[in-house]
Amino acid sequence: MASHVREDIDPNNYLQFDIIRDYPPHSMSLEVWRGLCRRWNTPGWLNKSMSGSRNRRSADISGKSSRHTSGSMGYAKRRARMKRKMNEEPNFKQIFLETHLTKECKQKLWDGDIDIYNLKELTFCTKRAEKVYRIYCSYRMVDLEAWVEEERNLIVSRLEEERDLLATRLDEERNAREELQKQYQEFMKNWRPPSN
Repeated sequence: MASHVREDIDPNNYLQFDIIRDYPPHSMSLEVWRGLCRRWNTPGWLNKSMSGSRNRRSADISGKSSRHTSGSMGYAKRRARMKRKMNEEPNFKQIFLETHLTKECKQKLWDGDIDIYNLKELTFCTKRAEKVYRIYCSYRMVDLEAWVEEERNLIVSRLEEERDLLATRLDEERNAREELQKQYQEFMKNWRPPSN
């Protein structure tokens, strides 16, 4: 868009933020666009952009273009892989440990040398991950079926209260409508058209 207005803009150089900041896309306000351009025009962001460009231009051993996400794996894919490996559905705690323990510690866990409840033997990849796991383990685990039953009972109770309230309101509305109908009939009985 900016290249249509100013011919001195190189259409292949997307880093001319001082020029293109005045020409936002149709779907964006000028203020938001300028804020993005300011952010993109920082040394950290420019380095990240150049690094990403280099990574996309490079190829892996099969000759395919490299993606930035080549090392990461989504939750669903990891869960499915663990399910195949364990022959059962992994729980949240097992998936968390699989993604937050060191490689050596994970191997010990899979080999059965340590268990998931012994915090002294677990080696986390970061202090933050260890802190989160400690907090998670400190909560009292409840019987899931009992919890679901209790929640169901609460929901049913709320729905019954709502039903009763709606029935009461409906009766009040019906009575008010009947009263209005009586008043209308009384009015029509006594009403006389004005004589000309």
